[in-house]
Amino acid sequence: MSSAWQYYIATLLVYFGVNAIACWALNLQYGVSGVLNFAFIMFQSMGAYTAAVVTLGPSSATGYQHYIVGWSLPWPLSLVAAMIVGGVLALGVGLFALRPPRTRLPGDGHARGLDHREHARDLRDRLVQTAPTALPASRSPSRDRCSSGS
Repeated sequence: MSSAWQYYIATLLVYFGVNAIACWALNLQYGVSGVLNFAFIMFQSMGAYTAAVVTLGPSSATGYQHYIVGWSLPWPLSLVAAMIVGGVLALGVGLFALRPPRTRLPGDGHARGLDHREHARDLRDRLVQTAPTALPASRSPSRDRCSSGS
């Protein structure tokens, strides 16, 4: 098999793997828990962009393509860089989204839909209501035989 076909197949496998992980994560968030979350896609795309940028080689003076950094890092280091950038972005969004709520004014009812604590309480209540309860104690056959004959 030629190197072009190997590169093509490897590229398709990488695309499939990344999209499969994204589908599983979005299914867990929206399909199972019912939480619509577009931030996941933002973190994934920033990590992918970072991995691509730090993996590219230096730009040439004669070509039309000019890269941002051109570090030409191997893939394990680009993966670490992507995780760091995704983590920093998540920290920034988390600090904004999870800040303490401001004092509510009378008539501020429309902002209640944005309160993350209320959504967390609703999710907790829904999970507690649908959690399997303990099964009733079953009677053992030996106990039935002993008590029915005497």
